Amino acid sequence: MQIGENMSWVDFVNLRAETYASEDNRIPCVEIGTTQQDAERRDFTINSLFYNLATKQVEDFTRRGIEDLENGRLRTPLNPRVTFLDDPLRVLRAVRFASRFNCRLDDDLRLAAKLEEVRVAFLRKVSRERVGKELSGMLTGSSAHPEHKTPVCYANGEPAQVDVKMWDRGCTNVLEMHRLISMDEAFDIDKLSAEEKHDFQVRILAAFLLPFRSLCVRDKRRRSVAMFVVQDSLKWSNREAKDVCNILSHVDQLQQAATKDFDRVEIGLLIRNIGIQWKLCLDVVRTQDLADAGPVDEAVEARNTVSKRYDTFSLRIQNACLDRVWELKPLLNGADLTKELNVRPGPHIKNLLDHIMAWQLGNPKGSRAECMAYTKTIVAAETK
Repeated sequence: MQIGENMSWVDFVNLRAETYASEDNRIPCVEIGTTQQDAERRDFTINSLFYNLATKQVEDFTRRGIEDLENGRLRTPLNPRVTFLDDPLRVLRAVRFASRFNCRLDDDLRLAAKLEEVRVAFLRKVSRERVGKELSGMLTGSSAHPEHKTPVCYANGEPAQVDVKMWDRGCTNVLEMHRLISMDEAFDIDKLSAEEKHDFQVRILAAFLLPFRSLCVRDKRRRSVAMFVVQDSLKWSNREAKDVCNILSHVDQLQQAATKDFDRVEIGLLIRNIGIQWKLCLDVVRTQDLADAGPVDEAVEARNTVSKRYDTFSLRIQNACLDRVWELKPLLNGADLTKELNVRPGPHIKNLLDHIMAWQLGNPKGSRAECMAYTKTIVAAETK
């Protein structure tokens, strides 16, 4: 119910005790309980505190909640192994709480989260959709602080059958991405639009998956690891999967382009291929080079050189009017080629249109007539 016109909603519930009857289900059987039982069934001690309306005092039946709140420590009221086996989702909730409130995970909690039996229970009881939802909440949920997640990325142990160095590098990339994003003083995660949240999540996930970009999953479709993780492991949307993979498929080309002389045609064609995600892709490339440069407090000069290089590169793209180059229309289209040059429809039309676009990028003030004259030379050369 809602108390007062300007008050928040308040839920009224009875004290509860819980038992878990099934090994395949994390939903408990609930019955009326005591204050002690209700406190002990909570996921973490900091969530087990009561406020007594009569005495106006906070009551701590676990005798650890207030202490943990003061010390910024996250631990479970009962044995963490038992707690996680009953409801393995609490492993993710622990990471999310640590991320949101910058808490330190208790050592016993960490050890319990790494147990193989907890991992098996997690796979059996927690759906992939729920995993994706929890990760999304860690990144862009209310009052999220995803930069705090990196120190606890091993909360559930090292991933099976994955190169730990690649996993560790992915975590480093995420940390670098957060440093880069936090440089924007106007950035407020609670005020992001839906589109901005999408871009934020795509950047973070692309940064993490960057070390795995050349790997594929051996299934019927032979998909990239990135596509498999986003689509199957997290159950995020096809759009998010495609955007992450689009970024990862172009990072190497964009990195090379940023480190050599500026070529308007080459860079224009590259940005046309990347599309609207080119800025996100550039951020991922920058974070990779910053990570390679060294730690913040030990490689100041090298990191400044990297930042200056990409700032200059981005500015040159904008000054060359290439920042939305994918919207540039060719001066000639397929109909023009078949009508005015007697070119038969077919795959070679696309090849001619590619030549036309490259010519336009190299001749930004060129006219349609000049473009037609150039195209005629291409057609003549191909018919010889």
